[in-house]
Amino acid sequence: MGRQLQAEVENNQMLSLLNRRQEERLREQEERLREQEERLCEQEERLCEQEERLREQEERLCEQEKLPGQERLLEEVEKLLEQERRQEEQERLLERERLLDEVEELLEQERLRQQDERLWQQETLRELERLRELERMLELGWEALYEQRAEPRSGFEELVRCPTWGGCPLP
Repeated sequence: MGRQLQAEVENNQMLSLLNRRQEERLREQEERLREQEERLCEQEERLCEQEERLREQEERLCEQEKLPGQERLLEEVEKLLEQERRQEEQERLLERERLLDEVEELLEQERLRQQDERLWQQETLRELERLRELERMLELGWEALYEQRAEPRSGFEELVRCPTWGGCPLP
């Protein structure tokens, strides 16, 4: 019974250790995700600031007197600004996609880890049950052996055990 208790204690200690490690990994993953989200927010802020500056430049250009030939130049600038805005938007979308992919990957890893842990726990419980059954069988064997030794012996058995071999009186 003591071995069974010790095995359960060891099993609980092992499960506690695994849980602590898993919690550590989850905290690390959450921290990485927070950092990535912060970087993404910073990039979005920078892009917004750039867009604002570009709008201001565009407004300044529009306010200036249009000199001959500047109209064509202004159109080119507007085209370039629009192209730059589209490119920035695409970069922002790609960054979000990468972040989402990373989150999905981390979630999948966590799901697989939990599945592995459940399988390990099931195997551990099966092994514990097998050990309990072996312990019960061993206890039954010891009890049978003890009962067998406690049974009275026949006279012949007593004579065989007698050091004088046959010189002992029968009971």
